[in-house]
Amino acid sequence: MKKKTLVILLAFIIVCIATVLVVVISSKYLRKKDVSLEKDYLYDDVVEYLVSKEEPHYYLEDKYSKPNTNIEDFKVFSSIKKLGIEEVSKKTYVYAYIAIESYYIQDGELVINSGSFAPYKFTIENEQITKCEKPKDGEGNLESMKAIFPEKIVDEIKKINSNYSDLRLDLENKVDEYYGTKKENVNYINMVSSEI
Repeated sequence: MKKKTLVILLAFIIVCIATVLVVVISSKYLRKKDVSLEKDYLYDDVVEYLVSKEEPHYYLEDKYSKPNTNIEDFKVFSSIKKLGIEEVSKKTYVYAYIAIESYYIQDGELVINSGSFAPYKFTIENEQITKCEKPKDGEGNLESMKAIFPEKIVDEIKKINSNYSDLRLDLENKVDEYYGTKKENVNYINMVSSEI
């Protein structure tokens, strides 16, 4: 009788532990889900966010000269590789590799204002971007990338870092189309910038 009671008690404990494990594991996976297709519009939102942060950095003849703020046709261009969108609890994370460059015309010359090719993680809460992260440049790049992105996204970023010519080409085509000329035929000003 005691053996039978002990076996029943042991079986009951095993069933309870298994139930708790199933609940914990399933809740973890239910909270984190890929919503890339239903929330694809968020990619436009994050690009808009970065574009809104761009401002002219006015060309200087040298670091002591007064900035020439007489510019025309300031324009920001972007190209994006969509890397995924996840929902975890009440937060949404948008992962993207974004190329962004801005230009303007000064004294008849096309000036590249700024440029960046980088992976980003955007945190969105209540339909607002609350955080924008990108890896450090240089020595701490890989470690900071691993701290920001899930492993599968890090693998995608590495592939893009080794060859982002399609992002570059897309960006160049947008610039050429907008300014009506090929970049190799334009006299670009190598600028010294000043933020006013």
